[in-house]
Amino acid sequence: MIVKFENDYLKNLFAGEPLKGKPKYNDPIVIKFKKVILILKNIESSVELSKFRGLNFEALKGNKKGLYSVRVDYGYRLEGKR
Repeated sequence: MIVKFENDYLKNLFAGEPLKGKPKYNDPIVIKFKKVILILKNIESSVELSKFRGLNFEALKGNKKGLYSVRVDYGYRLEGKR
């Protein structure tokens, strides 16, 4: 799957580049975030993604209709287009 970042902070965080200022996320969240991105990069379709039950792949509703999300952990999720 192709992963594109719309947020430069998250792009730099994944790439391991130096970040300005105080970190927004603690180390365990960053590690989980990187693992989720690697899973997304290594799968071929959303059907495969549904096999990773812990990610809770789901279509969003309401004003976010047309977007999908996966969980990084209980408090954080990644949103994007299919």
